[in-house]
Amino acid sequence: MCIRDRVKIKTYEDGKLVNNFHAGIEYHGQSSKLHPKKSYDFELRDESGNEIKKALFGMQAGDDFVLNSLAYDGSYIRNTLVFECWKKMGHWSPDYRYLNLYIDEEYQGLYLLCEKIKVDEGRVNFEYSDSTQTNFLFKLGRYWYNKKVFWVYQPDDPAYLAGGMACFKSIYPKQKKRNRDKFELLMEHLTTLGYELAQKENQFGPNADLPDGSIELQSFIDYFLISELTKNPDAYLANIYFILQSINSDGKRLLSVGPQWDYDLAFGNTQKQFFNTASGWNYIHQSQTCLLYTSDAADDSLRVDLGGRRIIKK
Repeated sequence: MCIRDRVKIKTYEDGKLVNNFHAGIEYHGQSSKLHPKKSYDFELRDESGNEIKKALFGMQAGDDFVLNSLAYDGSYIRNTLVFECWKKMGHWSPDYRYLNLYIDEEYQGLYLLCEKIKVDEGRVNFEYSDSTQTNFLFKLGRYWYNKKVFWVYQPDDPAYLAGGMACFKSIYPKQKKRNRDKFELLMEHLTTLGYELAQKENQFGPNADLPDGSIELQSFIDYFLISELTKNPDAYLANIYFILQSINSDGKRLLSVGPQWDYDLAFGNTQKQFFNTASGWNYIHQSQTCLLYTSDAADDSLRVDLGGRRIIKK
């Protein structure tokens, strides 16, 4: 059950009141809604209900934020560790602050305040845009219950970008009837890209060149490294953000992966046998249904060279 309500939010620093404003709020997440310690999404608003931007605790001014309850992560650092790693790899990551949350003067515990992943200045920015092109920010997930999603169907072959079928939710633009043509083009683009990748691998082997100017390879390499080092149970399957953006006026587009999100159960923080050990390749374990597949890595069970970055498992 979600709530959608208008509340007043006050922020304090060193015991002094800094902000006092209105906000629209709702529960955040899927499984986290079942936990007694809830996570929340909130939008800052003025007295008339219009969205406004504010700088919270020294972060860049914004209007959408997430209050992560950290309910499943007793260390409180799994998500922020990945945020920092992704940032060090040269990508944008949400800014964050730890804080103590009170609701109606009742202490709720330690929370992680994060910038919400969205298209906005200082968050996800598109390098090139004009009226003839459409850029996308979308997320792979398990959205069987949600009508506001789109599907990409492909043969159940690990050489494809998406094996079997993959379910995506659009963050930008909104998935509305007026954008139906745009999403049909997006699904066609993803299907064609997956087909081209599969054809190249089947014809030339795993070392074949990628389709020219179609994939921002370094982001996929970095995602692979993060997924293997963290052994995130969602890796290659869910909670993966993607950006498809135009790179020039000729209609060429570049697909990249990221930003990173939801690593509460990573680093062995689960009862699932494979994921709570340090051994084994995550992508091999997930490969029958995974989105990303790198068959050349399977040729050597100990090491993989990825764009000059090497990961070794023993």
